[in-house]
Amino acid sequence: MKITKAVYHLNKKELIVEATSSKGGVAKLNVVDFGLMNYHSKRDLYQLVKKGDNPSSVTVTSDMGGLDTAEVVVKAGKGKGK
Repeated sequence: MKITKAVYHLNKKELIVEATSSKGGVAKLNVVDFGLMNYHSKRDLYQLVKKGDNPSSVTVTSDMGGLDTAEVVVKAGKGKGK
């Protein structure tokens, strides 16, 4: 399991975390203090989108064992925040 994206959009006050797992669709991934991630089979990745405060880092755990931590990249600006 690996975090592939951890971004906080200042303009939306929104955290986006994406991760992959070799157990895609079977494992349950959890962003500590934020909740369970949803699995998207077409993209073969897990994602969590949450409004709230900006954390400096996030940790994702798997119910099948595994843990990854990543620093959150802060994106400021206008538009869609991509």
